[in-house]
Formats: sequence, C-alpha cells, structure tokens
Amino acid sequence: MTHSSHRNLLEFVPDSVLILDRVGRITDANQLVGKTFGWKPSELVGSSIDLLLYLNDSGSTRRPVGDVLQRADLPLRLSNAVGMRATGNEFPCEVSIAALDDTSEPGRWIALIRDMESRTFRESQLRENLKMSAVASLARRIANDFNNSLAAVKGNIEAAQLQLGSGPPPVTELENASQATQRAARLVRRLLNFSSPASSELAPVRPDTLVRRSLNVIRRNLRENISVITSHNHADWMVLADREQIVDLLLNLIQNSIEAMPGGGTLTISTASSRVPHAMSTTRQNEDRDFVRIDVADTGAGIPPDVIPHIFEPFYTTKSGDDAVGLGLASVYGILAQHGGGITVESSVGQGTTFSVFLPRATPPAAPESTAVPSRDTGITRTVLLIDDEAAVRRPTRTALERSGFTVLEAADGMEGLELYEQELDNIDLVLLDIVMPRLSGWKVLERLKAARPNLPIVVVSGYPACTEDEKRPDVRPDAFLRKPYELTYLIDTLRRLSNPSSR
Repeated sequence: MTHSSHRNLLEFVPDSVLILDRVGRITDANQLVGKTFGWKPSELVGSSIDLLLYLNDSGSTRRPVGDVLQRADLPLRLSNAVGMRATGNEFPCEVSIAALDDTSEPGRWIALIRDMESRTFRESQLRENLKMSAVASLARRIANDFNNSLAAVKGNIEAAQLQLGSGPPPVTELENASQATQRAARLVRRLLNFSSPASSELAPVRPDTLVRRSLNVIRRNLRENISVITSHNHADWMVLADREQIVDLLLNLIQNSIEAMPGGGTLTISTASSRVPHAMSTTRQNEDRDFVRIDVADTGAGIPPDVIPHIFEPFYTTKSGDDAVGLGLASVYGILAQHGGGITVESSVGQGTTFSVFLPRATPPAAPESTAVPSRDTGITRTVLLIDDEAAVRRPTRTALERSGFTVLEAADGMEGLELYEQELDNIDLVLLDIVMPRLSGWKVLERLKAARPNLPIVVVSGYPACTEDEKRPDVRPDAFLRKPYELTYLIDTLRRLSNPSSR
C-alpha cells in the first residue's frame, strides 16, 4: 500500500486511529486523534500509547494498555479503557487492537479508539427525549379531564361560599377544600409546563393579590420559627402578568427562602412601584417603562459570591437529593423573560438574601381587582352564553353568574352554542367558551363568532395550555383566557370588565 493510500484510509475511518510499533510506540495517527485527545498527531509520534489510554480494571490500579500488546489472543476489544485528553480530562472509550498485516514492517499494531462519552450523551439525550415525549403525551391526555374535574369541585365550593354571602365568617372547611383544588391544579400545571412549557397569558392583576395567593399556598410549609412580614407600597399600580405563572414563581422564591433558614428567621415580602434598574437580570430591558418590584427577603444563610453568577443557569444547583435538579431559578428567569420583566439578587453570607422581581406595570391602569363577594345588585344586566360540554362545570358557573346579576344561556357543545347564538344573537352580550369539546372545538367556535361579530367579548377557558391547540389562529384572539380550574370571583370580575366598554 502506498503512503497516500495509507493516509486516505486512516482519515476515512470514523474513529481515532493509532498505528503502533511492536512495543506500543505511536508511529502514525489520523486527524481525529487530535480532535479527540487535543494533541497534534505529529506531536504523538514516538510517544507510548499509555500517554493517551489506560485500562480501568475493577478492583485494581490503572493498567497500561501497552501490556496487552504482548498477549497472544489479539485482536481484542477493550471496553474498560479510559482516554486522557491533553487538558487532563478523562473520558470512557472503547479500544480495538489488531495486528497490522504489513509485510514491509511486520510486528505493527493498529488501534481504533471510539469516544464513548459523546455517544453515551447522545443515547442518554435520546432516552430523555423519548421519556419527555411520553410524559408530555400523557400530561396532555389527563390535563383537560383532570382540570375539568377540579373546575367542577372548585366551582361548587365557590358557589357554596357565594350562597353563604359576606355575613358570617367563611367556612374553614370550604376554604381548605378550595385551597386543596388550587394545589392539585398547580401540580397538573407544573407537569404540563415541565413536559411542554406554555406561553404566558398576560392580564392586569394586583401585586398584593399575587403575594397573598402565594402565602396561602405555602403556609402549610412554614415552620413555627419563621415569621412572615408583608408590606405593600405599590399604590394602585397593577402588573401585566400571568397570574398562575407568577404565583408559581413566588412560591419557588419563598420555598428557597424557607430552606435557607433551617434554624428559623424572618421572611419579608414587599411590593413597591419602581423603574427598571441597570443591573436587572433579564433578556429584555426597557428603562422607559414602569415596573412593580416584589421583594422576597430572608435572614438565612446567604449565597456565596462565587455561586451568584450561576444561580439562573439550568441544572445548576447547590442542593443535594433527588429533587435538586437545578431548574427552579432557571424557570423563574424564563417566566420573567416572557413577561418582559426581570430579577435581581442581593445576598450576604450569614445575613440573608433578597430576590427582587420586576413586573411591567399594566397600562393603562385597570380598575382594582375585586376581593369582596360579588353583589347581586350591579345596576346592569348582561346575558352570557356559556358553552361547555361539562355539565358539572356549567352548574356552579351558572349559579355564580346569576347571583352576580348575569343572565345565563347554556350550550353543551360548540355546535349547540352556535345554534343558540343564532337564536339569541340580539340578547347575547358575552360568551364564555370552553376549548376542548365534541363536534366542534372552541377555537372553531371563536373563529365563527368573531367573524360574525368582531366586537363580541369572548372569554376562553380550558384545562389545556393556551398554546397547544393546532386549530388556534393567531389572527383570531379571545378577549381573555382563563385556565381551569379558574376562580369564579376572578371570572366574574373579568366578565364585568369586558361588559363595560369604558374599562376594556
């Protein structure tokens, strides 16, 4: 074989190739050896193969690969080899060694080296992708049915609370049951977000409402040695936010603060109107906008200075245990990026940490969100077309709407909803529309209703993330989107806002 043919053959092989003399010194190497090990092939000529490889035998020390060249049972494959890069890093590899049949220079060997690190990574990624695809498929299947069931439970609880009125103190058992449905819904939402992240559905909301909801969820995890202080100084400012995503975000930060204070301490959550600072950690900075700042501060262990630059990196964590996957603060950063907001952190070891969340102010300012039980006497009567295939969801929703002064027309699916709209079109002021329904999906109903009456206020509800429907048209949008199980008081506030042209 000519030298050029010999060189072409070495470069054609998809593995690192070494040509060795009878005592294991390198006489030639292909270019892939340089990429794999970090040495130029010319720099390796004359060096022992043991510079690049050793055997990791179980229960023994490193064994030189050169020793196997003296064995009589060649060719062989070594699956327990370890490669050593020029940088000092090691990696698992598979080595095949055989005699090179070359009559001009007998006694030479050829070694093929396969980097198993990249292969193992690719295989693990493939397994993870397949697993996540299965999780996403399962999550999408169960989410709508499960959230419909939760919506029915939560709706009946809130309908019962509305019937009790604002006179006597709230029934603790009903409130506990309502919070339990919120936690269950949050678990489903996190499963969906983990398998296939949803886009943010932004709407005006009071910052103190977000704080209050977060604390209501986390209180069962608060130890007696942790005191909680809240302070609200955002005046009448509201933020443009996805309520559920921001509540989850605050829960993440609050839980981190609790874990940072194993011996007890003070958790302080405060809000304030603000301008965006130069140091805000965000992908979108706009210093001409108003923001509301939500501070989550603790008196815990603090974060070391060398750790702070990495805390928002995916999979970076200083925690131990199976739950420590390093996605918490990375997801916080991602959520705020979708909101056009950001986050900063200040920390001193032994003194505590403050995370400052910045959310864009809702402009123009919206009317304050009602926190009281809706009153029957609103001074105005609006007719709502309620289209939902779940009777258990329609019943409490209708009860709450009628107690709040609305007239309700019901339809059990999309086709029935369109037929009822044609019959009552002069009387219908708003539409409450489910997405996943038999015969005709909510997106199709939305498209037809908006085509017939573009100014008709339509609120879409669904147990699915808003972005998962293939039928959704980007140019046909609802006036509001609520995820099941929604709060009836928030639904009523939304319908009242949409039914008042001056507040839209």
